[in-house]
Amino acid sequence: TYAAAIDKLNFSYNEITSPVNLQGEIAVSDENISLKEIAIAHDRSTVNLDGNLSYENTEKLLSNFEFTDFDLEINESNISRSTFDQVADLVGVDTQSLPIEQVQIEAHLNGNSESLELDQLQLLSGRSSLEIEGKTTLIEDSLWPKEVNLKKLIVDFRSEDFEPLLSRFEMNPTLIPSFLTLNANGSGTGDSLFADGMLST
Repeated sequence: TYAAAIDKLNFSYNEITSPVNLQGEIAVSDENISLKEIAIAHDRSTVNLDGNLSYENTEKLLSNFEFTDFDLEINESNISRSTFDQVADLVGVDTQSLPIEQVQIEAHLNGNSESLELDQLQLLSGRSSLEIEGKTTLIEDSLWPKEVNLKKLIVDFRSEDFEPLLSRFEMNPTLIPSFLTLNANGSGTGDSLFADGMLST
């Protein structure tokens, strides 16, 4: 087992011009990867996570995506516009019309190579939000979904949070509702999803 307790590590990389600060504990063995109290800070962004990945051996993990246990939890995290911009520059993506100034994130994902369950995913930006809970079975030797069970989908859209995007596409703001709320659930396969819900504006 290889383990490291990182008290404070600062680094930059190409277009990531602002320093990145990393803290936490990382352990790697032939059958497990563990992340404990990982904190990543960049400009006004902070990501806090704990994770665990267990597998029979690295060959099955890398060749066939086989793992026996996976758990990832993200708490009290937020990503700022400056981080979006610098990561986008790194991969060559234009973020000029990106309406997001800051996104708050809470998430919990767990399972194995046969099925994954999203217990919680909450995204909040301005007054708009997205909340998802669901479960999916996976195609063998793949991370592609076989069957999907969307337990909860809640979307709260506020047009004021997306003004840069609307202006980029020259959309008349008077034609866009000031708010839109969707509450839905559904099921299906990786190719098609059938949903039932309520939409209000």
